[in-house]
Amino acid sequence: MQSAQVEHMRAGNPRLASAMVGKIFRRAVIVALVTGSVLALANQFGAIFGNEEIEYLPLALFYLTPLVVVTASQILGIRSATKDVMQRGAPAPRDESMLATALGMEFRCGPSLLG
Repeated sequence: MQSAQVEHMRAGNPRLASAMVGKIFRRAVIVALVTGSVLALANQFGAIFGNEEIEYLPLALFYLTPLVVVTASQILGIRSATKDVMQRGAPAPRDESMLATALGMEFRCGPSLLG
């Protein structure tokens, strides 16, 4: 986030909040689709490619669980980072792509705990 965005968050800018919710939901849907599809193939292979019956409740949970977990973790992480910025003046988190975040590209960390 840019420092201007942090100021808008302090002021409670609804446009920024809704833009962030859109990004969070988009990321959560992507993760849920990939994870849910892999779980569905692994756990309902016989129903998808064979003669077994599809179990609809587990199938729905394969997609809903990652959606809820990713959404909740993103919201809590953003709240924590925003709180750090507002309380301690910590550097604002950068807005980076989900792929860069997942692969750890351009990852910066603080002082090493080992030395």
